[in-house]
Amino acid sequence: MALKKVSSATATPSPKTRSRTKSRDTAQSAQLTDLRTAGLYRIAAVSRLTGMPVPTLRMWERRYTVVSPARSSGNGRLYSRSDVDRLLLLKAASEAGHAIGTIAGLSDEQLRERLQQTSLKPAVATAQALCRVLVCGSRLAERLRESWSDRSDIAVTASLPNLSSPKLAKVQPADAVIVEASTLQISALAALRQLRQRSGAKLMIVV
Repeated sequence: MALKKVSSATATPSPKTRSRTKSRDTAQSAQLTDLRTAGLYRIAAVSRLTGMPVPTLRMWERRYTVVSPARSSGNGRLYSRSDVDRLLLLKAASEAGHAIGTIAGLSDEQLRERLQQTSLKPAVATAQALCRVLVCGSRLAERLRESWSDRSDIAVTASLPNLSSPKLAKVQPADAVIVEASTLQISALAALRQLRQRSGAKLMIVV
């Protein structure tokens, strides 16, 4: 009995399959084009445009309702151009020394007036310097960042997961160091001294 030869070549997609694939790709491309045409921005794009971290954008929206972005079919935030402009105004006012809780309810025009009044004030003899805090402990760093998000005088500028982190050898300069440690053993004292010396911090707190 004769045997049929089976080809090992990869099957070529049928015209119908290629048509479905092309239609899907075209639909996805059209969706992105529609977003750009409508002037809508996803949260990652807004973060880049405003220079604000994504967690801060979410926290300001959740706690203060500074903007109310639309939602995509996948429940992702979609910001309008006016949302982005308002966030830029709020950021500028916050950096000028206004606590976000006191300006979140202001209109865009009131924010512009507040910024103009701030710029017209005579400059103080010495500006208040930002206190740079290095935090050792990832969860503590996250809590402090959220707690200090509306302050312009103090900020978590760097963090380490723990005292044994390899990053300890290349820490950034800081004014203060806060270390989260449930127990403090003698072996950790050398790491604490090294951390303070490398960061140049004048203050160290262990919690």
